[in-house]
This record gives sequence, C-alpha cells and structure tokens, in this order.
Amino acid sequence: MSSSLPSLLLYPVDPDYRPIDPPALVELLRQAGLIGESLQELPDERYQAGQAFLQHISFLGCSPAVDFEPRMPDSGQFCHVGLRYSEQLQFRGGPQQVQVHCRQCRHREENWADIIDGWQADPDNYRYICPQCGAESAATELNWRKSGAFSRTFIELYNIYPHEAVPTDGILKRLRDATGVDWKYIYVR
Repeated sequence: MSSSLPSLLLYPVDPDYRPIDPPALVELLRQAGLIGESLQELPDERYQAGQAFLQHISFLGCSPAVDFEPRMPDSGQFCHVGLRYSEQLQFRGGPQQVQVHCRQCRHREENWADIIDGWQADPDNYRYICPQCGAESAATELNWRKSGAFSRTFIELYNIYPHEAVPTDGILKRLRDATGVDWKYIYVR
C-alpha cells in the first residue's frame, strides 16, 4: 500500500484518469523543473529533483534540511521523484496514519484496512455502509483526508514526511492545465 520511504504523492482527482502519453507528462514535469535526470540505479521510474523543485514544493518550518543526493550509494533515502502508472485503480495510503470519514455524517471509520480489503476483493461492487448514518458509499467516495487516495497515476515525492511540505498551487495548476483534471496530494509513510 505504501513505499518504505515517507512520501508526498500528487494524484488526479478523477481516479480513472491515465495520461494518454506518459512521456508528455514526464516532459511537462521536466520543463517545470520538478524533475531532473532519470535515476537508473533505483527501481521503477524515478528522477532526481529538478532545478525548480523547491519552487513547486514548499517545505514548512524555519529551516528544513532536504537531502537531494543519497548519503550512501544506491540508497533511496533522499528527496527524489517517482512516477507510477497502472491500468488498474490503485490505493495508496498507510500504514498507520490513514483517516477515513463518511462524507454524509463525518463518522471516522477506524477499520480502514477492512474497507480496502473489501474494495480489493470486488472493486466494482464494494460498498461501505456507515455504521452511524447508514449512508452507502464506494470506497473511492469516502473522505480519506490527505492520508489515502485511489488513482491510476501517482507522482511520488520520496523522503518527505507527512505535513513537512506541500505542493504549491502553481504546480497543481500546471498539472490541471496540462491534463484537464484537478490534482490533489496525500502523505504516506
């Protein structure tokens, strides 16, 4: 459900969105300066943070320490960017900090892993029934409060702890303008 590194993930609000041309999304991120060179030594599709990374991601606090280079060879423990695409809808979140709420009555569901298990068993038909108000919702319709999301496309900013940084409105607007869908963000650990 999550990588071993804490991450800030950007994702399209429309869970069915997939880039028609994934290389065009890479080029958009490269031109924006969010990503730099490809990191061949790491798994999946990963990139160095680009020259304008800090203009698009605002670190909170008075003097954040951000490592843009690994301290040890082949270590993924530094700030870099990964792209994940999937034909199937994916859930990213957890493992400990996930908060899910009913959109009707705001009831907080403590057993979020059961919701994910039910959805994974039957993604097209699973329905959550709120024990407080009885509202019926698809797992994707619940309020995951920046701690979980469903998507086919994720832009993962590795080695950023929850609430340590936020994407700027500028990068979210650039993504929206290029893709035609709004983008949000979550934190995973």
